[in-house]
Amino acid sequence: MATASDPLPPENTDAGALVRLLLLETIGPLESSYNRDESLKAMRLMRQVVENRLRTPARYMAAGATSEQDIVRLGNQFAGFRDYPTLPGLLAGKLAKLVSESARYPAVATFIRDAIEVVSAPTSGAASTTVAAWRTTGRGAPGRNFRLIGNYQGNSFYEVVPVPPLKTTHRKATGHFRPHKAH
Repeated sequence: MATASDPLPPENTDAGALVRLLLLETIGPLESSYNRDESLKAMRLMRQVVENRLRTPARYMAAGATSEQDIVRLGNQFAGFRDYPTLPGLLAGKLAKLVSESARYPAVATFIRDAIEVVSAPTSGAASTTVAAWRTTGRGAPGRNFRLIGNYQGNSFYEVVPVPPLKTTHRKATGHFRPHKAH
């Protein structure tokens, strides 16, 4: 349960894992480029990425995942969260600073409340049901079949673009066919 000294949900819950992921992946008020509206949009998109990956885990190299924590913990999903709830020193320090500064700075307390509210809201209110990934802005798409949705608070968000099937051209005389790539 959250307290005044630690306003975050318990770390061993799905909500706790998601809130920590959002706080650590989104530019916050301790950084000069912070924009609350964009921060909320980024958090909503991140939440939807996790939900979308949970709906079809095998598609995102997460076969067997049954909870948000499973998605967050997979080493190939989010940097630094492989051993969650244990976080690497840099991430643990950033999180501790946010929690401690929330008592002194109303903007930090609001940032934390925003993350908790995004995680607590029904997913139907999320920004995009097609969003499948995010990366640090400038790092490029996670693969060839990803299309940029937008850039928010230092992160680029992507949706999966369906790969068109190969067309086939039949040869009547031999009964053989040869693949023909769609243009």
